[in-house]
Amino acid sequence: MTLYIVRLNQTHRKWVDSRPCNDCYQKMCKLNIKRIVYSTMDGFESIKLKDYNPTSISNGNEYYNTLNI
Repeated sequence: MTLYIVRLNQTHRKWVDSRPCNDCYQKMCKLNIKRIVYSTMDGFESIKLKDYNPTSISNGNEYYNTLNI
């Protein structure tokens, strides 16, 4: 299965980075996703999930981590 991940800017006229974070990567592995296609500022990237290396934490998780809950 291929999963497409897309984000648009606020005016909905340009693609922006939708590279999956580490948490999303872990969930996709559990769901047996084989390939991901995600938007970047320059277009799209397509990669096999087994070759993907997540390098980011989502903005939501960064905020949650600051709450000290």
